[in-house]
Amino acid sequence: MKLLKYALTTLTALYVLNTSALAQNLSFTYSKDSRDYHGLKIDGFSKLQHGLNLSGFMDIDSKPGEKDLSKFYLEPRITRTGFFKEGDDLVSRILNSLGVVGEYNGSEKENDDNYRFGLASNNKIKGMTINFKYLPLNSKKSKQLSVFFNKNNKNWYIAGFIDYNIVDGKNKVLSEVWGGHRIKDNIYAGLELRLNQFLKERKKGICATVEYKF
Repeated sequence: MKLLKYALTTLTALYVLNTSALAQNLSFTYSKDSRDYHGLKIDGFSKLQHGLNLSGFMDIDSKPGEKDLSKFYLEPRITRTGFFKEGDDLVSRILNSLGVVGEYNGSEKENDDNYRFGLASNNKIKGMTINFKYLPLNSKKSKQLSVFFNKNNKNWYIAGFIDYNIVDGKNKVLSEVWGGHRIKDNIYAGLELRLNQFLKERKKGICATVEYKF
């Protein structure tokens, strides 16, 4: 299964790198967390044919107190919206934003694969991207409601997500909010706030980031 996970990682990265959306929608971020670990994130988004969107990320982290990047988490997804004809009225815009999503979650752990399916809503409101997804169908006994937002201009950006998870009848929240400012060309420096209720201890952290946007 580890070989399959690394293969999916490679194929996803290669696909993103070879799409026409590369110049605006691929980034590499190095982070140093206050909980004594560091990591690299690869994040991408691409528009495909037939109204499909490919997006996702991969986190490669060290364990606390270690230098080697020995942990990874992968989350690619395909979303299809725009089933309804877009119009100028509010109802038409809401209907046009609705769609379906399929998502894969995997990590370096054995038997940690999860295939999720559900509903999505992608929106642009006053220059801000606000996306929702509800994933009730998956290969594990869990459900997820997620909200993502992003707003940026040439010199700064702010973004984040909140994942509300129900796992074995227990509620778990995973959330990250980050912002950055251009320091030179395509290089941004920023801060990120993190909350992970799946951890047994040290669930909150803050980290410094350096990001390169293509």
